Amino acid sequence: MKISVIMQVYLGHYPGARSNPRYKFVRAVNSFLLQKHPDKELVIVADGCEEAKLLYEHCFANFNNIKFAYVSRGDIPRMYDIQEGKKWFRGIPRQIGRTLASGDLITYMDSDDIMMPSRLSQLNVAWEGADSSKLWSYNTMVLQPKSDGFRLSSDKEIDLKLFGFPVDQKVYAGYMVPSGYMIASPPALAHRPNVKSVWKDTFDLLDSNGKKISGGSEDAAFVDGLQAESQGYKNDSPT
Repeated sequence: MKISVIMQVYLGHYPGARSNPRYKFVRAVNSFLLQKHPDKELVIVADGCEEAKLLYEHCFANFNNIKFAYVSRGDIPRMYDIQEGKKWFRGIPRQIGRTLASGDLITYMDSDDIMMPSRLSQLNVAWEGADSSKLWSYNTMVLQPKSDGFRLSSDKEIDLKLFGFPVDQKVYAGYMVPSGYMIASPPALAHRPNVKSVWKDTFDLLDSNGKKISGGSEDAAFVDGLQAESQGYKNDSPT
């Protein structure tokens, strides 16, 4: 089974932005290249980000299993921009990534993520031979470098160097949500290419004090569409 991984990238600053975005982008792509599953592709979609384009051209343009697209944003708000009482969320670049993906299964990662080397092979096992009624799945377990607020006594500390990552960092494998709930975050999702739900830009409507009145994020809207189409399947393995 061919698996496509879509990565939406913006390396500039925004409220709550991650540290060291360029290093983490390269680290994320390298974690894709370290995947044990052989039939794979990465689709990088730069959301108006010239830095991502330059890094791709310098580091990864020669890999035939990595595709790249640049989306010119113009005056469209960035992720988490607040304009005229609206807090914006960007989803259209992921939808563009879907049009470029050629896999039998689509999943996602953010540009500051690390994929464990077995992630795609685990997905392949979970989906191999699945009947046509199975349209999408989600993971309730993730790796979180600073997960003290979520840690349980059963969580396992993992040294990333033991998995082939050239970083001196330890993470914890553990549940971020109680049993029976799911994560709407894109890296926790996998789906067939023909699902009807689409990625789109969304926004929260804010009151004069900046508190949310209504609305929702782009990933929550996408999952709402998936849930309206069919029931999701849970995969219980840290990836």
